[in-house]
Amino acid sequence: MEGDGTTTGPASESSTTSLVLVTGVGAFIIFSAMVAAFPHGMHLSPLHTVSYQGTADTFFSGRLTISGLLNGTLAAYNVSSCTISGMDEVRISDAQQGEQRFAPAHLTVTEGRCVINGSTLLNLTLPSSLAVYNHTNATRLLLATSGHLTVQYATPVRLTVDAGTITVNNQTWQGSDTVYVDLSPGARMDISAATFGLSTDDVLSLAFERSERVPPSLAGSLDVPLSSLPFSPDGLLGVTDAVLTVDGAEREPANVSLLRGEGTAHIGHHVSVRATGPLVFQDSTFISDRQSSVVWFVPRRIIGLWPLAIATWIVTALVRKKWGARVQRDTRFRGVAVILHLLPLALALYLWDRETEYLFGKSILAALASLINGGGVSLDQWIIVPFEVIPLLAALAFIAVPVGLIVSAASRLLGVETLGEGVGRGTGALLSFLVGTAYIPFFLNVTLAPIVGSFLG
Repeated sequence: MEGDGTTTGPASESSTTSLVLVTGVGAFIIFSAMVAAFPHGMHLSPLHTVSYQGTADTFFSGRLTISGLLNGTLAAYNVSSCTISGMDEVRISDAQQGEQRFAPAHLTVTEGRCVINGSTLLNLTLPSSLAVYNHTNATRLLLATSGHLTVQYATPVRLTVDAGTITVNNQTWQGSDTVYVDLSPGARMDISAATFGLSTDDVLSLAFERSERVPPSLAGSLDVPLSSLPFSPDGLLGVTDAVLTVDGAEREPANVSLLRGEGTAHIGHHVSVRATGPLVFQDSTFISDRQSSVVWFVPRRIIGLWPLAIATWIVTALVRKKWGARVQRDTRFRGVAVILHLLPLALALYLWDRETEYLFGKSILAALASLINGGGVSLDQWIIVPFEVIPLLAALAFIAVPVGLIVSAASRLLGVETLGEGVGRGTGALLSFLVGTAYIPFFLNVTLAPIVGSFLG
């Protein structure tokens, strides 16, 4: 049958079904291949470089590597387990029993506080950890970690235990009294505790990077204000009330400046930091190189898409009206058009979610995975929803919809309106991800950033 641009009949219906089936299978293969190729996303967000030198309170989180000479004290608070071995001799003294000697000896400490005075060369790798620098405290660097510390001393060491339980060769000291333990050279210590403190006049090197999820309880143990924030406390640098250099330009002091990424620091009487990452938050603003806008919620660089779409639609409508261009709605390709729309849209949604997790350390898919695995519904996970959805809706509105209209309008002149609509919508969805990810900080600055700033005080 002719007259409307369609052809009907058993052979035609069979070929259409086959075409849709082949297209669907191909789309599934492409989607699976993209997910396999980019399991963590494409990381299109631009990187920022932050540097700081001074004495402001500074914290680091994620996978920490601490190295350098510690000639001073290592303190462990709320000890859950401390095992010490490798000594030839141990001398223990307290107010009640006086001094006792053990040789050889194996020593354990539980509960209370341990303070170790001595000199050792640190080379610690601590997954899922948090460190806080404060130059006004005698304890220069505070640590909280989900792992344990292993240190070894080549010189004699004095161990002071308060309110703890000490066991040496099956003999136990228990109570609130202070016990002094002198260890001969070679002591190896494996310590698990709620927090640790490092005090030294030497310079320590610290590197931080993303790791597995840092438990929120670590931030609470060191009084770091990270609760109910969209940031995952993983690969995070925070500096309080200090002028930072961001991408080569000094920025005015803020209450708390945050960066998600990785970097290195040298810690002594002052701290010197250099770090890079895709997300920087300062003065209730996400740092972005896409800040300029014509109106408060529309970025300058993409505002022209909607006028172009409207103009293209008007021009093509006039051309069809004047020259009688025939509109072909070939419904045989409707199924193919739907697939050509849904495949790029699914890829854009998936990659947008992965980009959100790259920026914040949290995402909707990660929250769903936690829920499915029995993690329950928690504010810590689901607070990310508006931070992912609002920029996505803005990108679809300012990029995907006008691009779809432009391609659809042009395709009507070519007589392939059905396919053109699918291709246009799919192209718009992909461009909303490829272009829109750079505008995530911009869209957040005009919506949610002030709320984040209020959480930080």
